[in-house]
Amino acid sequence: MLTDPRPLSTLEWVLLTVAAAAFLLLATYRLSAPGLYADELLFGPAALHALGQCDVQGGVSFELGRCAPLYLEPKYLGAAKAWLYAPVFALFDPSTTSVRLPAILVSLLGLALVLAWLRREIGTAFAVVVVVVLALDPVYLVHSRVDWGPFVLGNLCKPGLLLTLACWRDEGSPRQLGLAFALALLGLYDKLNFVWIIVAYGASTLLCWPRASLTHLRARPYSHAWIIGVFVGLMTLALSELVLPAMELDFNTTPERLDLELQSQVLVVYYNETFASSFVRSWITTDPVVVPAWPFRMLAGQFLLLLMFSIRRPWLDHGLSRAWRVLVFVSMAIALLLLQMLFTRQLGGAHHLVALWPLPTVQLALLAWIGAQLPVSRARRQRAALTATVLLAVAAVAAAVPRQADLLATWRGEHGFSGRFDPGIVRLAEALRDTDAQTIVAVDWGLHEPLVMLAQRGERWKYQSWWPVFTKPYAKAVGRNQWLRETYLDRGDSLWITFAPADDVFPEARRRLPEFVREWGGCLRVERVVTRSDGSPLYQVWRYRAATSCPVPELG
Repeated sequence: MLTDPRPLSTLEWVLLTVAAAAFLLLATYRLSAPGLYADELLFGPAALHALGQCDVQGGVSFELGRCAPLYLEPKYLGAAKAWLYAPVFALFDPSTTSVRLPAILVSLLGLALVLAWLRREIGTAFAVVVVVVLALDPVYLVHSRVDWGPFVLGNLCKPGLLLTLACWRDEGSPRQLGLAFALALLGLYDKLNFVWIIVAYGASTLLCWPRASLTHLRARPYSHAWIIGVFVGLMTLALSELVLPAMELDFNTTPERLDLELQSQVLVVYYNETFASSFVRSWITTDPVVVPAWPFRMLAGQFLLLLMFSIRRPWLDHGLSRAWRVLVFVSMAIALLLLQMLFTRQLGGAHHLVALWPLPTVQLALLAWIGAQLPVSRARRQRAALTATVLLAVAAVAAAVPRQADLLATWRGEHGFSGRFDPGIVRLAEALRDTDAQTIVAVDWGLHEPLVMLAQRGERWKYQSWWPVFTKPYAKAVGRNQWLRETYLDRGDSLWITFAPADDVFPEARRRLPEFVREWGGCLRVERVVTRSDGSPLYQVWRYRAATSCPVPELG
């Protein structure tokens, strides 16, 4: 049964409408900035696959009348987002708007699911105020707009999983559990680190409501058995074939071995970067940023307050047992998520900490809501809770104002964009149209996906991503080097795309390009330089031409 089944009041509708409008306005402000980023377009070639022939480099697919994408490259990403966007790209050519607007709308739907979950758990007034706060959260706005990670479908699956688990916990329907499992598998198919969320949410539900869980399982054992059996079977397959192999992947930021002391320090820094929104400046712009320490200190303070409440147990005398259990569930889920991240060697970036959203904010709101009701009588409890949530909302909005101002300044380009986020990628794509080159090769990371998506439909087959070859030691790539030459370079002239030296993502790729050219025995020259709006070089277009003898330039 719903905790608060009454319909929304006029004031609550007004607050939610204002929150939704503010979220959409902030998320779509100067939507063309920053430039299209590789992470948000990893699905793009696979989405184009689903529209026709498998002739675009972009993952693993199989023929099913049309090309049906299975998963992307790297293999820890499934093709769920590609299937979502396939009908979008069937109607609209890939652009900043057609890529980012659907992601923003998905995130808005995620906020609606957070509202439904919190309304069921605590009540309408609390849910509305918390959702208003979350709608103005720069962390959520940035990831909804740029999908750094990528993890935007997780913004839908996470609150959906919270809601369906709560429904099953209260009502015990096998269909509700099946829906929860379906959302869990969808999140896992979108990105394999969703396994963190499955473990955290599932374990926290069983530990916080063991009696209710066992009662439901015993009441309908056969219905639950086959649903759980299917889920366990699929999870076992996913873990053995995808998750465990992915744990062995080594990226440039992956340490050779797990050092828990160092990993814990990195995790704290990532948490601070994420929830202070400083990752926006440090990753998207060229400005140096000092990472504040207050986000993790605030989280530690929240857990300390939780400990104090646990020792004194005042909620037992004030009829707050349900709210308290939800608070324990949220806190346990946060702890389990952080613990799994601590033991994940491939954590490698602040963007992974978005998996925690919206739990830290919900935990803080619950602490304030429960704390406000403890010293007052039952008659005044509702008023105290409402006052607490309103004050929390005001404080949260006030704290978000300077971060929002900095965010808007970033979208206006006031801080300058790093190479991988610069809107100049559109000018580069235009410069490459109608070229006579038979192959267009991305030498560095972050170039291929935007270029292939912005290319003309009939020219996308020309684009190839070779950056993994150039970022590996040359000796390991010689064999593949020969295969690449025989497969692509014999077609005729080719273009090689690099960042300008100051914007290299992997400088070793630029350094190793001359080594490859020497082995091929050809000529390489700069054909075009694409600049930023201020005239500084941003991209270089190199033409390779087969020849018996010519100097190989140094790529500076």
